[in-house]
Amino acid sequence: MSDQRKVANATAGLPAPLDSLERWKIYLEVHLQRDSGCKVREPRIRQTPQEREQVFLKRLAHFAREGLPLAAISEQQNRLQKHALDLIRLRREMIPDQHVAWQRIEVFLAAAHLHQALDILMEQIEVLRSTYHVVYEITHSANTLLTDLARGAAVEKSALHALQQQITHAAADRTIALKDWFCLSSMVAELEMTQLRTIQRLPLASALQVTFLASQMTRKPVWNCDPALILQAALIKDVAFWHPKLSKLISQRGHHTEWGAALAGGIPGLPASVVRLVRQHHESLDGTGIPLGVGPEKLHVEDRCLGLVTRWTELMQHQLKMREEYSVYQYWHDDIEETMQTLDEETSENRWDLEWLQRLKLELNLPVTTESAAGSSAPATAQTGWQVPRPKFLKSRFPILGSNATVRASDRKKDAS
Repeated sequence: MSDQRKVANATAGLPAPLDSLERWKIYLEVHLQRDSGCKVREPRIRQTPQEREQVFLKRLAHFAREGLPLAAISEQQNRLQKHALDLIRLRREMIPDQHVAWQRIEVFLAAAHLHQALDILMEQIEVLRSTYHVVYEITHSANTLLTDLARGAAVEKSALHALQQQITHAAADRTIALKDWFCLSSMVAELEMTQLRTIQRLPLASALQVTFLASQMTRKPVWNCDPALILQAALIKDVAFWHPKLSKLISQRGHHTEWGAALAGGIPGLPASVVRLVRQHHESLDGTGIPLGVGPEKLHVEDRCLGLVTRWTELMQHQLKMREEYSVYQYWHDDIEETMQTLDEETSENRWDLEWLQRLKLELNLPVTTESAAGSSAPATAQTGWQVPRPKFLKSRFPILGSNATVRASDRKKDAS
């Protein structure tokens, strides 16, 4: 009796495409044992199961050829391809092509369900490849923009806005999940952007990840928040790592925030609020971030959002870097759990804004609390009272930013305006 219950439980529903081979084996065995007496009428079969499998095999061969240079998705694509091949092999072992059971409707429908799972796997591979191409193009565009900005080339605000809109649209239509965006941007930056220095790869992935997640978090009206400011700052917040003369010592000490603010100020027409956000994207409510000493009363609502999301990506990237194998998909839920545990602890110490933390949890489909943290319920919204640091100050602190003549000309231009 217990054996019958086990079989009944195992066959209670149709296996999912990515279910184990053992689950599919039990499903096929049960249908091989059934016999309702109904037969399949061969003249009504437009394509035999064997012919349909040949089509699947051709598609898999095409994916394998085209996917060889795509290092960022090789792990995920190979897993889907291997599972599809295993399902075809399982069908051929259990129901050979000339097996008499093909005439029974139960066996024929079981094979049809297996082929339906194969079709879904093919579609998942195609979606993965199309998503990869979107992320790859945006990653290269972001790298080009950051490189030009750091080297002093002319970068228009429209170029930054266009890149921001690309990511905003990708986040808005929900065709790309946050997990896929995070994993693919990390993989592309680490495995395929080989022309970059090692110190630039993580900031490049972080720029795309912070922009994507912040776009989702701010898609609904929030206080007096301006999402465009956050997204533009998120893209260029780490531009200092692209400067050709940036030393490792300066980057480790956290001075990249002020370097980044100075470089961002070179974009014509860029709002001062974006420059402020770049400078304070590592700052926390208790004033222990980078740069040190910025109190909560000076942190605007946009600053609080960008600081929290930046911290989240840092913790996620830390989990990734601590593993010997460069795998993201497999440990996604474990990384989320450890990261949110750290953020909860830091928020309880009044480092991050609780309201933004709750919005972050909503985007990650995590339970939220109704508590209110001290100092986070009334974020500053005014955009006045803060000015871009004067070029003379930046020149004295960062001599490589330009000649004295350039600084004086910039001063005269600002005074005239």
